[in-house]
Amino acid sequence: MSTKERVEISMYLVAIIGGLITAGLAIYQQRLANMQRRRELRWNQARMGKELMDQIYDEMETAAALDMLDMEPGHVVFPGTGEAVTVEAVRSALAPHLGQQGARALFIQRCFNFLGYHLNQLEHFIHTGLVSPEDVSQPSEYYAGVLAKHRPMIAAYFNAIRYPGAIRFLERFEAWRGPVERTAVKHRKGR
Repeated sequence: MSTKERVEISMYLVAIIGGLITAGLAIYQQRLANMQRRRELRWNQARMGKELMDQIYDEMETAAALDMLDMEPGHVVFPGTGEAVTVEAVRSALAPHLGQQGARALFIQRCFNFLGYHLNQLEHFIHTGLVSPEDVSQPSEYYAGVLAKHRPMIAAYFNAIRYPGAIRFLERFEAWRGPVERTAVKHRKGR
């Protein structure tokens, strides 16, 4: 083998080794870029989850619906009258067979319509991957337990207003799926 052939073979080997190193570096950089994109996606999901939760619990109607079942009587009052919303008034307003249409029933229904809408949206956003279930689990898990104390009424109402996603969202939580608590609950004193 001549010197010229040895040089050519050496150049081919160097080119092959250089190509392999370049390909390896490209694969490594692609993996780093993919990891970075996954971290950014996860961060964006978490941020979106927080924004959705803030939007839900900052909205007056949604907060009122939750407070009607969670707070001490008198915390939520009917607009214009100052009269306390009671759990009995909520049951009466949300019972599909009663068809309550007075101003008080409409106020309660409006609040629970907003709540159903937002829970339905959360389930949709989880299903599409916009948010992760972990991003919206708090304080949703707590409120799933509050709503579970009235599960037949809440489930019937959300089904009646055609928000099945709201039920699916609540079913993500053990507090909703578990046995209904029958004991008296200490009400929270404030938000």
